[in-house]
Amino acid sequence: ELASEIICRGARAHKRLLVRALSTPPVKRPEVVPRYGRLAAILTACFKHIGSELTSIILDEFEQSREACANGGRDGPLPSDLSYSIHLSLYLGELTKFTLLSSEKIFGVLKQLVDTFSHAHVQMACSLLDSCGKYLHANRESRERLDGMLTVFAKLRAAHRSATAAQPHSRSSAPLSHPLHTLHTF
Repeated sequence: ELASEIICRGARAHKRLLVRALSTPPVKRPEVVPRYGRLAAILTACFKHIGSELTSIILDEFEQSREACANGGRDGPLPSDLSYSIHLSLYLGELTKFTLLSSEKIFGVLKQLVDTFSHAHVQMACSLLDSCGKYLHANRESRERLDGMLTVFAKLRAAHRSATAAQPHSRSSAPLSHPLHTLHTF
């Protein structure tokens, strides 16, 4: 009892530091993003505030990063902005897999990315689908919506004939989140 009280008091005193540390996985090491997501899920089971604060921080940073990529200038976003945005996309996907972020919010993020359909936003949407597409498709509640989103994504890709650099990303992400028997539609 005393040990749990000391841990809880220590966590309350340093909760901002803990949440901030969880919100900044190293950008140079994308392989640790799933571990950060898992750690956040474990800590949320003990301390309920961590999940909501972390997801709001990550969503805010993602929104700022998305806008920076959209307003990047004539030649598009800076490579550092784009890589950071893709990194945040991966993290949002991991938080979705561990149910810290609802599928409704992820579909809202995907809709924002698909609505603009720039090269940078296509890459961000693809990394988001790469990280949580299989989870969303396996979930009965989100399967139909994901199928609709992938159909819209495929139609936009065909209509816009986006830049050749974005096409391999968009071709590879849809099959990763779709079951094998429907791959022929992409």
